[in-house]
Amino acid sequence: MTDLITFWGCELNSSNKENTWAPGRGGQLESTLDDSDEMMLTLSQACVGASAKENEWNVVDVQTRGRTGNAVQHTIMQLKRSSIPHCQLSILLTTEATFKLVQGNGPVHITGEERISFGARKTACCQLISALLHFVCVG
Repeated sequence: MTDLITFWGCELNSSNKENTWAPGRGGQLESTLDDSDEMMLTLSQACVGASAKENEWNVVDVQTRGRTGNAVQHTIMQLKRSSIPHCQLSILLTTEATFKLVQGNGPVHITGEERISFGARKTACCQLISALLHFVCVG
């Protein structure tokens, strides 16, 4: 298998309180993915933006599916600009997940990496894509 890893991020704020990550949907490679490919999102950190209110708690929940397919929802962070402006995360998601700002007005920035593990038949394709992305970024 060959992996393609890209930066992922979203912002939650008073006018955009939800963001959904859906494996294989909405990305540039959507049309090339098939059932043998795996997608995952690893969240690494979150922080409140500079415009966040000083003493306001910003609470974020994630809603996804558990191992047995049942819906699960958990709070994954509580941030306050004056005392806890950022946090490290180590959360791996493999099914659709919706992040919700359930308290506060943000902005809250959540970042991590999106990984696509291609089946063996797509190794050459992935190497080409990686080379093109490297050329565009370093170019």
